[in-house]
Amino acid sequence: EIEDVEWAGFDGDTLVAVRHIDTPRTVVLRPGTTSFAPLYHPNLGTQGVIRLGGDTLIYRRPISNVFRTTDGGDSWDRVIDGDAYSDPVVLASGVLLVGTPGNQGGPGTLGLRSTDGGATWAFVGLGGGADGIATSAFVEVPPSPTAPTGAIVAAGFNGIARSTDDGRTWTATALHGPLAYAADTAALVAGTNRVVAIVGSNLGPRLVYASDDGGATWQSLGPPPAASSPKLLSAPDGAVYLYHARGANDDRDSLPVWRSVDGGATWEDVGRVWTEWSAVPRSIAVAPDGRLYAAAGGR
Repeated sequence: EIEDVEWAGFDGDTLVAVRHIDTPRTVVLRPGTTSFAPLYHPNLGTQGVIRLGGDTLIYRRPISNVFRTTDGGDSWDRVIDGDAYSDPVVLASGVLLVGTPGNQGGPGTLGLRSTDGGATWAFVGLGGGADGIATSAFVEVPPSPTAPTGAIVAAGFNGIARSTDDGRTWTATALHGPLAYAADTAALVAGTNRVVAIVGSNLGPRLVYASDDGGATWQSLGPPPAASSPKLLSAPDGAVYLYHARGANDDRDSLPVWRSVDGGATWEDVGRVWTEWSAVPRSIAVAPDGRLYAAAGGR
């Protein structure tokens, strides 16, 4: 029904789809409906949409600006200007985190943090002048016997870091090193405290790693299925999906989607998203009921 879809994600149980061209760029499919309707349209491409309650909405533009509305989309304030490298995430505490491109905010920077619903932001990261991380993903790990306070894992270029105080301070893990590690993607296995990440290294090949203690220690699970731009997606049933994501202008043939039901140890090829035509998923989103939705250039 809508074409040239750049991004898909869920705001609660509402599917949000973002078009690459034309207007309206942002449309939604509400529960119980069969057609999309325009929503939140400031005439800007969007991605990473999250609702904080009431009319407060945060989204990130692909060019790294973050906007906020508190009146249902009638007016918008740019609250982050050019520093956002990841989609915004909201932690269980209500704290917001957005990844930043390396040392953008000073030595060791890896993200921006907000405690007031996205109105104001402060840079956070590794102390002591350590090289920062171009953070592309944050993963919140629930409390467990191995991580009593829970943890936040930040993954991106230069590797992986962790926080045990709601993102205030961060420490490097063994998978961190300037120009040595690059964490492509990370995800939490639903119903567990296991984080799965795909990490490349100039010391060896790209490997799947897993942590069961809030990112403090990591074990290698071997190479991932072939994917040059891998993305991980966690499903409510405990499965983890890996797919090959490409940019908006890439029209290469789509590759299979892989699924792991054992925390990243083994992977099963579950087929391509589309079989009747060539298209590469730009993003895949999982609904609260476990169904998967893929966004691509054609539909």
